[in-house]
Amino acid sequence: MARIIIRLAASSHIDLKAAKKAKIRDCWSVDGFVRAEDVRHGLSDEELFWRASMVPMKEDYPYDRVLKVAFMFMTRGPLPMLPLW
Repeated sequence: MARIIIRLAASSHIDLKAAKKAKIRDCWSVDGFVRAEDVRHGLSDEELFWRASMVPMKEDYPYDRVLKVAFMFMTRGPLPMLPLW
């Protein structure tokens, strides 16, 4: 029983340290979405849901985007369209 209590205390201490290390950053910038350094944030569930619901209303991307189509062939032999790639 004592081992379980010690492990729980140690794991909560580690989580507390990780929470203190999280730096405060601007969660509302588009640049933060494109080049996210850390996945931790300080948003509540309601703020996160609101932000996710606003994504389809975004008209332009913050960077140049080239549309691409990818195909995956599952064959046992060589690919028939290999010379075209």
